[in-house]
Amino acid sequence: MGIVKRHHKLTLFACWVLAIHGLEIRAQDCELPDYCDRLCWSPQGSHPAQSNPVSTDPSHIIVHHSGDNLVWPVGTDFKLVVQAYWDQHVNTNGWADIGYNWLIDRNGIIYEGRGDGVRGAHFSCMNQSTTGICLIGNFELEVPSAAALNKLKDLTAWEASDKNIDVLTGSQHTSSQLDLFHLSGHRDGNPSTTPQSCASGTLCPGENLYSLLSSTRIDVGNYQCYNGNPNLLDCADAVSLSCGVMYSGGTSTDTSSVFSYACNNWTETGPERVHIITPTTDGPLKAELSGFAGDLDVYILGSCDPTDCLGSVSSSSAVYEEAEAGKPYLIVVDSDDGSAGPYQLLVTCPTPVGTENSNLGASIELFPNPGYDRVYHRTPADIQLTNIEIINGQGQVLLVADPNGSINVSQLPNGVYIVRFTDQFRRSANLKWVKN
Repeated sequence: MGIVKRHHKLTLFACWVLAIHGLEIRAQDCELPDYCDRLCWSPQGSHPAQSNPVSTDPSHIIVHHSGDNLVWPVGTDFKLVVQAYWDQHVNTNGWADIGYNWLIDRNGIIYEGRGDGVRGAHFSCMNQSTTGICLIGNFELEVPSAAALNKLKDLTAWEASDKNIDVLTGSQHTSSQLDLFHLSGHRDGNPSTTPQSCASGTLCPGENLYSLLSSTRIDVGNYQCYNGNPNLLDCADAVSLSCGVMYSGGTSTDTSSVFSYACNNWTETGPERVHIITPTTDGPLKAELSGFAGDLDVYILGSCDPTDCLGSVSSSSAVYEEAEAGKPYLIVVDSDDGSAGPYQLLVTCPTPVGTENSNLGASIELFPNPGYDRVYHRTPADIQLTNIEIINGQGQVLLVADPNGSINVSQLPNGVYIVRFTDQFRRSANLKWVKN
């Protein structure tokens, strides 16, 4: 028998029954991926399922590796490998069946083990309320293939939506008495001290797979079949920004639902506000947020796709070092706690090579220096200032001032600052100023 296709969907009646019990039902269930059932990997029927399986209602999905002492070569017949695991688990370990509920080989083929809703033998004797998924390989020695990871996500999305498991969060696992992510690795059970635990400090599922579980949770959380919403931005009304000019944004009314960006593994809840800017010079592009309440993050995107996230992100700032002249970039302000209040956004564009000009600085008079509440500047008639920034010793822009007037610095604490002037030719000059 070959690969079988099984779709497991809740009926409308089942959805209604669960809903009246107060459980969360998502817009639609993810489908069970195609898989190789027991007759597929054991066509002679010589590796039977256990005769008296114990059912379980999974609250946690536990990820494993098989931990073999070799890297399986290309062309391996993984049906025979699964047969070998069954033989070890049944004839050597004395278990009733192969220990895992599901297995996945490097080619992305899913194999049925104990199957859906059956208690396995995989989580250090604490198997109640778990599903065990094993990726075949030793991920202390190798890196899991993209095909295997994608099937792990597909299978997890089905299991999570089918069993109403919130894959992005965690809870206490009853039999281990540990607070675990709902998608966890075998090694996460090591600290358990419950009497039934037989944890022995396992490295499973191997560091090279374990380190990917965080991003796997995020990726599954972005499945449209799981959350009912595509991970898309509404970029039709992007706000145009000017380089070096502070923008004051209002409350967002965006209803799109971006759950994550490729630059990190943070979970976002929205709403989002999209801006657009086009630098005129190659080089670093920096976006900085200020003057906001709540928990806002800022991202630089190369397109309207959240996976096209560029550079590095540090919550209220983002930097992309390789911006290209003439190419538009989207600057997205997103909330990860639902707040949508006003904010200020400053985008600093690349400065052309050679525009840091000491002659410009020599022609600008800054007074009084030292000063207190207000500082003034004077320039020759042929110099038109386009931007003035007050910068602290950590390089943070604290204030963007009107280039045509005096600068109110009454809110700044005493200290040493840099006042950066930019003129109509994009030349810049930094002058030291002291407040006392």
